[in-house]
Amino acid sequence: MPASDPEPGEPELDAAHVEAAWRDILANYGEQPTIPPEADPQARTYDAPEEPPETTPELEWWEREEHFTPPEPPPAPVPRGPRGLAWAGVLGLPVLTIILTFASLTVPTWLTTLGILAFVASLGYLFATMPHDDDDDPFDGNNGAVV
Repeated sequence: MPASDPEPGEPELDAAHVEAAWRDILANYGEQPTIPPEADPQARTYDAPEEPPETTPELEWWEREEHFTPPEPPPAPVPRGPRGLAWAGVLGLPVLTIILTFASLTVPTWLTTLGILAFVASLGYLFATMPHDDDDDPFDGNNGAVV
């Protein structure tokens, strides 16, 4: 915010006058507290923190106990055939569109239309082949965890 011009009749103040006025205000503002030397944060010395112990009772217990190690998960399935082609269309066509847009490349209208139709067809195929369990009643009590 720009400094405002002084009103007519007011003296113009520079930084030195303002600083001197603040020092005068602070010097005459109430009682000055006295800080004992032991409370002075500048005079304090700090000891280095102690090294933590290498073992604790909790850590010893943890090392003695047998731990559950989950088995390695099976590799992720790779879709093959029409399902893989549909996933390529659903994921690949938007990525290709973004790359072409950032590269400022123009694509013929017929190819853009074909890409949109391929995306919609891929998405429709994935929805149509998605497994659905319409036979199960969600309120029959058999949808809980198996213990």
